[in-house]
Amino acid sequence: MAPKSEDPNRASPVAQAFEQLRDSAIANLCLALRAGLTISDDQVQAFVASVANRLFMAETSDRDSESTLISTNTVLTLGHVAVALKDTPRTTESVLQFFHQRFCHPPSWLDILIVDQLGCLVIAMNKESVYEEIMKMFTQITVDASSSAYGVAEDRKLQYRHVSLAVNNALANIAASLQGETEMHELLGRLLELFVQLGLEAKRVAEKSNTKASASAGNLGVLLPVIAILVRRLPAIRQPKARLHKLFRDFWLYCVIMGFTNENYIWPNEWYDAVKDIAVKSPLLTSLSAQRSEIRELQYTSALRSESVLPSELQELRNQLLSYLSSPSEVGQIINKLLFDKCTYILSLLRLEQLRVENSAETSFHPMFEYLNDPAIQKDKRGLWECVHSVSETVFSTFLSVMLAKPKTEARDHELETHAQFLLVNFNHSNKQIRRVADKFLSGLVDKFPHLLWSRRVLHTMLDILHILHQALALDPNDETPTLLIPNTPYSISLMSTLEARESIVKDYAARCQGIIQEALKWVPEVTQSYLQEYIKPSRDIAADGVDIRGSALPLQGSCGSTDFLNVPMCSHAGVALATQCVMEYAASATSSSGQSGGPPNISGPLDPGEVSVLDRRPRRVSNFIQTMNLRSQFAGEIRGLLLNLKSREEWQAIAKQMVNQVKEAWSHVERLKQALWRATAFVISSDGLIRCGPEE
Repeated sequence: MAPKSEDPNRASPVAQAFEQLRDSAIANLCLALRAGLTISDDQVQAFVASVANRLFMAETSDRDSESTLISTNTVLTLGHVAVALKDTPRTTESVLQFFHQRFCHPPSWLDILIVDQLGCLVIAMNKESVYEEIMKMFTQITVDASSSAYGVAEDRKLQYRHVSLAVNNALANIAASLQGETEMHELLGRLLELFVQLGLEAKRVAEKSNTKASASAGNLGVLLPVIAILVRRLPAIRQPKARLHKLFRDFWLYCVIMGFTNENYIWPNEWYDAVKDIAVKSPLLTSLSAQRSEIRELQYTSALRSESVLPSELQELRNQLLSYLSSPSEVGQIINKLLFDKCTYILSLLRLEQLRVENSAETSFHPMFEYLNDPAIQKDKRGLWECVHSVSETVFSTFLSVMLAKPKTEARDHELETHAQFLLVNFNHSNKQIRRVADKFLSGLVDKFPHLLWSRRVLHTMLDILHILHQALALDPNDETPTLLIPNTPYSISLMSTLEARESIVKDYAARCQGIIQEALKWVPEVTQSYLQEYIKPSRDIAADGVDIRGSALPLQGSCGSTDFLNVPMCSHAGVALATQCVMEYAASATSSSGQSGGPPNISGPLDPGEVSVLDRRPRRVSNFIQTMNLRSQFAGEIRGLLLNLKSREEWQAIAKQMVNQVKEAWSHVERLKQALWRATAFVISSDGLIRCGPEE
């Protein structure tokens, strides 16, 4: 008999030696059977019949220890044979037939081992029929075991209770080992379908026992870690097929009803962790057809019907939804009138997107704009869009909290700048409601992260958008409405269909840009002016890369995602004009605020000393701005010319040392020092990587 280990968690050396011996014997047996197939095609079938007979004789004997050893070795051997000889005809089918005949006839501990071997067959499958048969078997076992756990079940269902955990473990192994994205998506659909089926069973049991559905959701929850194992191995699901999309919608419906999305609930933490991982990869719950009927039909297509929900349960869901919202008073009346289908839809949407924001590696609130842009939601006549808008504000508030908790690193700042760019683009959306949401979110983002106001990337993108929108005013509104591509971003803007609407958007956006620049100049004038100078008179590299922005070529989205350029009449650069105007106005206002107040200066008579001082300082501030911009251009061009002639790294290092020496030599001469510092700064900006000089320098 097989030696038993005293430590259940670790096999003894004797037990390990026995297992190695058994594995070697099974491997040699597989080699012998494969060799025997060259003589007779029925070798495997004969072997299976012989083993089955030997197993029957052992189980009918009085020696229990011998029967246990023979049964274990038989099941393990047949499982290995089915995997090793899966490419030979009828091998897998013969072994599968034996497992079917032996499984739960009668129920015993051996059934758990059979389930484990069936799971190995699925992982090593090469035949669709075998995969289908085993997965149907696992599904049936799981559903029947769930029925027997929470209600009065038939004898057939009771016999599966002892293998329900083994089936769940087998499904977890399959989810962790199955290869091929298509196969994994198919398995995901099966697991979600099984989850929904168990949810219906739990609801049915709850109705019979007059209890809450969540009280009988234990068998439903054990599938969550299995689904999470599979989902972690998949990329984010963005455009699912209709069937998978509906399964995910039903999945989240059951998650909110059963309380799986609540952290401090009666269920194990492992289940909540699984729900978080699933949320990160889950598709959006938007409509697929963009038809209003799709939202209206939720009451008929949902896994749970409104008629099966008690009024008290519905009111509890409404109260739960209101407790999550950051501004419940705005939509309280609408939510208290929602029926079960829409109430659970909004609650599912809220918890899904909150969990996605809290647990994604790249935190983002952008999916909420897809819900707000969903035509089916916009066309709803019972306040669904207002509810989604309130959800979006709650999700955005969660996003801000997550971003505030992140370390203050360059990566976080880059992420925040990307979100600011996204909101600037949506500030010019064709839908007025979306523009208002983007404006509000932009204010909230800047309120928590004010440094975005004077971010170079944000300022330049903001002015680029203004110029492109201004250029688009020259397009014929009677032509097909184009989509404008925003340089240095992945975003685009769809124009309005009329010239009046386009002009109105440009006017509103220009005013918003002006307000942002003025606020930035108020807090950090030097940095902001420096970035605006760079935008007004860019470096040669930037100008060469962005010639289409500075010129009259308008970037449009072409067919198949390509970029087309449309020549429009040459016009002044709106971004440059606004930047210059803001700087000039700031210089004037700063000068006025530092002078005497009490009305405009007296220009009809002699000027008093205070008025002379004010008028003298005003042009000086403006001239300093222009002079600084010219100096930037002068020294950047000088260094650019030097770098173009370099042929080796040694020459580059020699110039770096020369720059350092020039600064040191000019230390006692103010004007020479200024020039040396300008030149060294231009060199640092124009050079890639980190500049290091030896200690002797």
